[in-house]
Amino acid sequence: MLSLINELFRSYGFVSKDIDKGSLFFLNNSNKKVAFWLIIQETNIDSLVQNQAELFNACKKVCHDDDFDKNVSMLILWDTGGKLNLDEMKQKIIKIEEDPYFFKKYVLYYSQIEHENLENQVKTGAFVDFLSTQIILSETFSYYKENSEKQNWQSLLYRIAIKVPFVNISVKPSIGIASLSDHNKRKLVAANLYELNNKLINILKNIPINSDIEPIDLLNKCKSALGD
Repeated sequence: MLSLINELFRSYGFVSKDIDKGSLFFLNNSNKKVAFWLIIQETNIDSLVQNQAELFNACKKVCHDDDFDKNVSMLILWDTGGKLNLDEMKQKIIKIEEDPYFFKKYVLYYSQIEHENLENQVKTGAFVDFLSTQIILSETFSYYKENSEKQNWQSLLYRIAIKVPFVNISVKPSIGIASLSDHNKRKLVAANLYELNNKLINILKNIPINSDIEPIDLLNKCKSALGD
């Protein structure tokens, strides 16, 4: 699992330095966007919060950037063994991800079955291409939705996309499916409410967001503008 995630980070321009218990990834692009990620792999996360100071200090030994303290995240690859109850896992994850100290933390859990199946799907291609292509396919999502509590590579793929927030997912509108605004517009036109809707929008957009206008006064203002 670690090799897949390392490949994903490098495909987005990160470079890494090894520390005793993981890899520290750096990103500093031409737009002055700075990011640091510590990636570790664990089979037991119960003592992670208590031991994170040690990990933080290990990172500081190889990174002396002034922006490090405010821009460092940690991705924990948690091999659960595939035997833990989902509710039990969620409690463990919440405890870690809500801890505010040292790192902004993300826990990516997986089982060996999920990992092996994903590796077999990716095969020799680039993982970033596989992820960006597969995750937007309706059949991938349908299988995930119908089997969300089973151990499958589709579920793991969506977990990765969620836990690695910089991953770009290019979602294109489906052919034949109108946008929500177009759909609403047609509904209003059909009900002869389109012009009325536009008048109300023009009234409301001229009222400041922080206005303390009373609801009854707002109603009277609308009625007056619309000619009752």
